[in-house]
Amino acid sequence: VLSKLGQGGMGAVYKARQISLDRIVALKVLPKQLTEKADFISRFSREARMTGQLNHPNIIKVYDVGRSPTGICYYAMEFVEGESLRNILDREGRLAPPRVLRILQEVTRALEHARAVRRQRAQVDAPALAHARGDLPERTRSAGRRGEERGLDATEEHVVVVDVAERV
Repeated sequence: VLSKLGQGGMGAVYKARQISLDRIVALKVLPKQLTEKADFISRFSREARMTGQLNHPNIIKVYDVGRSPTGICYYAMEFVEGESLRNILDREGRLAPPRVLRILQEVTRALEHARAVRRQRAQVDAPALAHARGDLPERTRSAGRRGEERGLDATEEHVVVVDVAERV
């Protein structure tokens, strides 16, 4: 662990080095007092698994989730250099409308992707369950929405959504 980045209701986030791959990661750690509560451990793990299934330029990638031998629940995710929106607002106050629009567009793209993945997963699971009960014909079709791919200009400011799975 190199430094503490922030603290929230579901734990602290640290900047850390993943020794096995020699890279910098963000490490989210569940508070010790919550590691004894099964519902918090389940929610924490679900958040990591759901976010880990997403692949989008505006969503943090999850690399690993687990529990240490000492009982610490954690997940390691992509570390992105930058500043939180809260810090920007605290420093700059009101943002210019074009900048707000760009931020909202990028957050919307991330959320649309997360919802599409969730819908696609539900569409895949539902026919299989229904068919097992005999409610659907042998052949069922589901149309998945395909996300729009777009390149990112390295000179632009970009938004990366963290913990998107909890908000979908």
